[in-house]
This record gives sequence, C-alpha cells and structure tokens, in this order.
Amino acid sequence: MLARPGRIAPPAAPPNLSALRKAALTSHPDLRRFEARLAASRSRVDLAAKDFYPDVRLMTGYSGLWDEPEKRFTVGVAINLPWNRDKYRQIQDAAQANTMRAMGAGGSPGASARLARAGALKGDRVD
Repeated sequence: MLARPGRIAPPAAPPNLSALRKAALTSHPDLRRFEARLAASRSRVDLAAKDFYPDVRLMTGYSGLWDEPEKRFTVGVAINLPWNRDKYRQIQDAAQANTMRAMGAGGSPGASARLARAGALKGDRVD
C-alpha cells in the first residue's frame, strides 16, 4: 500500500557540516596517519628553528677533593652561541622539505588528494 501524499513524513535534517568533518577525520585511518605524519614534520621544523637561539645552562656541583669547605660547591653558567648558522639553516631546510614532501607525496599514490581532502575537511588551505 502506498501512503497518501499528505501523510509522508518530512526528511530528517542533514547532519551538521562540522560533525561530518570530525567524523571523517576520526574514522578514516589514512587521514589520521597522514595528519600525524604532517604534525611530526611540522614539529621537526619548529625544533630546527630553535637551533638559531643560544642555549643557556646553569650548573651546580660539589667536589670533595678540596680541603677548604668554601671551595667544594661550584656554580657555573654555560652559553652556547650558534655561530655556524649555515649548518642550522641546512637542518631547517631539510625539515621544511620533509614537511612539504609529507604534504605532497605521503609515500603512496593518491596521498596528495587524501591530504588535500584532510586539509579541506579541517578547513585548512592545502595548495
């Protein structure tokens, strides 16, 4: 039996777009893997950028070899200045290249499209 035209229930409202994006990102293993790989690559770039800043270390020590008690405790400061900036630039450039490779190739055919979809799902612009 067919229902009368006046008694058809209206269709349910479509799900919210942000809920669909979240569901797609959490349920698709390839997208999660590529997102994790991209986040790791970006972290390596950030870590390489920190090599351009000086390292400062505070040190304390105790030596029982001294006869005088006031000489047994030591306090020191070490400052490492990044003089060879070309070396650090090369490390940073390599990290950025790996990030671009992760965004573009991903290690498998069709990964670029999947990464672009992942970026589009999150609202990011992936060129």
